[in-house]
Amino acid sequence: MENAVVTQFEADVEEEGSCVIEAKILCDIVRRLSGIDVSMSVDGNYQVTITSLLSEYSLMALPADKYPSLPEVAGLRILTLSQASLKS
Repeated sequence: MENAVVTQFEADVEEEGSCVIEAKILCDIVRRLSGIDVSMSVDGNYQVTITSLLSEYSLMALPADKYPSLPEVAGLRILTLSQASLKS
């Protein structure tokens, strides 16, 4: 893995878990979503379903434990971007 993005956001979580989703695919889906509220579910086979209003997307994720932990970064900087900036 050459690049990684780590983000945190508020969410109503029904069951904790982890998986790896290719960032480019996830960003392409988020860019196309039609609503403000987004629902994401992952089944036992790592099939991810993302829904928002009239939109629904399905994709495959990978188990997070198959990837090495990200290294700690010295001098961590926090960057805040608007949704519009990410979509453009």
